[in-house]
Amino acid sequence: MNTIHFKLLVTLGVSALLWQTANPAVEAKQDCVAKLSPDSEPKVIASIGKGLEQYKGKVVLLDLWATWCPPCRIEIPGFVKLQDKYCDKGLVIVGIALDSIDPRGGGGAAAVGPFMKKAGINYPVWMVEDLHALEQYPVDAYPTTYLIGRDGKIKKRYVGAQPDEVFETDITAALQES
Repeated sequence: MNTIHFKLLVTLGVSALLWQTANPAVEAKQDCVAKLSPDSEPKVIASIGKGLEQYKGKVVLLDLWATWCPPCRIEIPGFVKLQDKYCDKGLVIVGIALDSIDPRGGGGAAAVGPFMKKAGINYPVWMVEDLHALEQYPVDAYPTTYLIGRDGKIKKRYVGAQPDEVFETDITAALQES
């Protein structure tokens, strides 16, 4: 590689870096991801309702799932993409891993952290210690997902796995509401 090509590559690289750091949209996305960056292990909470209070004013997709549930596992890559795409617009995805109260898969609560890493989950994951923590978010089947508006009220309930497009359509509509 000659000197001119090297200088051109360096100039392009520096320009791209400067554009990325000076671009407000990129900064908002990076800030959003940093704030929602999940822990390497799930957080145990006593009440989903109380836990969700920190996201008032955001649209929340609340996914109740288990590591041993095949339909739950199918949905997670779509949730990762949706979190990336809409995080800076006001979406927060929160996973509630129910392995601690329903350990059918054999791994129990200890299986959740390693699963989060393997699946590349980029949103907060919580666990509960008993069914009382679920409060107004009952689970009739795995997965059960709730779309919660900026006002904190349930907008939709999905029982069973849904296509990514269903969630995205409903999320974009909820994000547009004030």
